[in-house]
Amino acid sequence: MLHTQLTSQINRLWEAFWSGGISNPLTAIDQISYLIFMKRIDEIDKQHRLKAKRLSSFQYDSMFE
Repeated sequence: MLHTQLTSQINRLWEAFWSGGISNPLTAIDQISYLIFMKRIDEIDKQHRLKAKRLSSFQYDSMFE
């Protein structure tokens, strides 16, 4: 099930890159890696912001807000 979903998502990304003019697989892999990296940074930032809201002793300044 997970394999099928992951394959489907990667195929959709590849189609989006292809239709956007990126036909080199190395460039597409580079862009996918960048998207995954940015998604992870966003998740970590969100966790820190929620923690700062819950705990008054924890201060966090988001780089995205």
